[in-house]
Amino acid sequence: MTPPTTHKYPNQDKRAVSSITAVLLLLLISVASSLAIYWLLASLSNNVEEASMASGSSLVEVEQVTPVRDEAMPGKCYTLDVVVRNVGTAVASLSGGAIYIRSPGEDSPKAWLWWLDTRGGDAMVLRPGEAFELRLFSSEAVPPGRYILIILASGLQASGVFLLPCSLGKSTLFQVHTSNDSSSPVTGEDSYARYELWSGTWGSYYKIEFRIYAKEGITLHGARAELFNSTLQHPAWVGGNPWHYTSPFTYPNYVGAFWTPVKEDEMPVYIITTVYK
Repeated sequence: MTPPTTHKYPNQDKRAVSSITAVLLLLLISVASSLAIYWLLASLSNNVEEASMASGSSLVEVEQVTPVRDEAMPGKCYTLDVVVRNVGTAVASLSGGAIYIRSPGEDSPKAWLWWLDTRGGDAMVLRPGEAFELRLFSSEAVPPGRYILIILASGLQASGVFLLPCSLGKSTLFQVHTSNDSSSPVTGEDSYARYELWSGTWGSYYKIEFRIYAKEGITLHGARAELFNSTLQHPAWVGGNPWHYTSPFTYPNYVGAFWTPVKEDEMPVYIITTVYK
């Protein structure tokens, strides 16, 4: 019969920790853990709060939509003056966005709108509380009626209901350089009209000419054209700006005019043509 194996262990302190000491140790561990968790949660809360204050929330409101009547034809409007305001707590950007109008109860746009940026690169940036006016032009002729203006940009949406008491014209923007003479004019075409614009020397200045041809089967009930220099201001010595034509015209007829004198340092020029149906 095999004798039992005897295992030998090194000498150990066999004294036990007292119950009071154990309780104190547990309390210390609990307090230390609680403090660590508190500071961790507080730190996370501060970080979230700081991030929230840094980013804020951008909310843009359409405060006012004012149709602007043609100076020579009160029954026609050539643009919409729109006041927008940032009522949020963060900077809002409308750059790269889209603006359009639609009829109540309809989803599809009635006309897309565009603007001439006269404020520089930050024209579409709104700081909290800031408001400014946008002069918006229509890509389509729009009859009088009740409409909703929609602004979509950078994850934000704003809208405003307005009454259009006059026919809104269809506007197009052109840029004419010194190189665009009569042999190489700037041209454009849409479902309403065909456009030709060019420049020519006028002594030591330039003359800007344009023509608007009615498309076949289309009756245009008037036209408007406005000239801006390279800094988007009216050239100082140019008269008849804006220009108006207040009678109906049809294919193959055209209307047009010319502006003088335009200085060389004011080139290239910008021309907004508006036709009314």
